[in-house]
Amino acid sequence: MTKQQILDFLSEDHDKMEFVVESLHKEEMLNLRIQGNWNVKDILVHVTSWNKELIKSFDLLLKNEKPWFIEDQRKIKQLEADFNILKITIKRSYSLEEVIEEWQESFKELLSKIDSLSEKELSYTTDYLWSNGDPVSVKSLFSYRYKGDEHGHEGGHAKVIDDYFSEDRCGCKQY
Repeated sequence: MTKQQILDFLSEDHDKMEFVVESLHKEEMLNLRIQGNWNVKDILVHVTSWNKELIKSFDLLLKNEKPWFIEDQRKIKQLEADFNILKITIKRSYSLEEVIEEWQESFKELLSKIDSLSEKELSYTTDYLWSNGDPVSVKSLFSYRYKGDEHGHEGGHAKVIDDYFSEDRCGCKQY
């Protein structure tokens, strides 16, 4: 992917999440468990936290240092789960408005950071390997697809939220 393709892909995913978030009432975002024990606010905290981790990881990779989330697959699931729990717990006292503002800001910062990288930096390949044996590069951070579909991280969560609210939970649509 070129820099512009990465920026466009991330922007499309973000637009999907914005559309979903804007279509919901505050009560829906706070009171309904959409994904496991997470409500929409928790999902936004999760996405924000990973945006910030990506931003940090660029500089680490460019110094050929390994971000914590590039780890043995036997360990990574628990590390990621612990990270997610920690970040969501820390933000529990934040208002929905504060979480949305931080989510939007983290996305702008992510795009700005990517835009500031040269093509050489984007293509930089480290000495580390992903669990599938592929080399870790800055660009490879954007090869992730949510549950193997066409969505990236944020777009995948947007789809989960949208699917939740599109599902006929009460059988009401049959009338």
